[in-house]
Amino acid sequence: MIKHQILKNCLGIICFFFCLNVGKSKCIFSQNLEVKELPIGNLVEWSTLMEQNSKYFAIQMSKNGIDFETIGRVDGAGDSKNELQYEFLDVSTGHNQVFYKIIEVDTKGIEAFSQIIALQRNSNNDFAILQMSSTITDKFFELTAYAAVSAACSYEIVNMSEIPVLADEIALTKGTNSISINLAGIPLGKYYVRFNVNDELDELLIRKVESQELPKLNLATKN
Repeated sequence: MIKHQILKNCLGIICFFFCLNVGKSKCIFSQNLEVKELPIGNLVEWSTLMEQNSKYFAIQMSKNGIDFETIGRVDGAGDSKNELQYEFLDVSTGHNQVFYKIIEVDTKGIEAFSQIIALQRNSNNDFAILQMSSTITDKFFELTAYAAVSAACSYEIVNMSEIPVLADEIALTKGTNSISINLAGIPLGKYYVRFNVNDELDELLIRKVESQELPKLNLATKN
């Protein structure tokens, strides 16, 4: 069963996926949140393993990975113990990189959040971010990136006053690379993370918080 909706004049392009529970929502997301680049836009696909009193799913988009806005809605199933598949087509492709996440809202207004997903539209870039952990973190910020060639990747973290607080360089190999940045030594707050690979620049916005401020993870893993 696939539920879908098409939204015009919205933004879209990148994707990551994890599931968070707020309150006592009974929706359980599958870990397989995906975004596909189509000629007419970006197709966001997700699935649930269980729903209880599910009212609707809000599709949210961000240009920087932390500030999200709702760009559309898809009706939920109400009650279900079966795996259900959903999709949403974002037909605007005005940005090279955009972040998506899904929020499930039940009939009592309780919310459950998917992971963040990133989609990099096809380009000739040597460096592209494919996936990342939550941009709200207490210790580590982790991401997966693709390198078209082996190259050095320098990165720096700067605060909102444009003052650098951390900088380093790592060696990328051609293909998929895992990057982990330790934030233990920097104060709480918002930061820009800037990557430079062969003079190509990518920028993300993250926020460091106390451990008790982190949302609880509610991701189901399918074997």
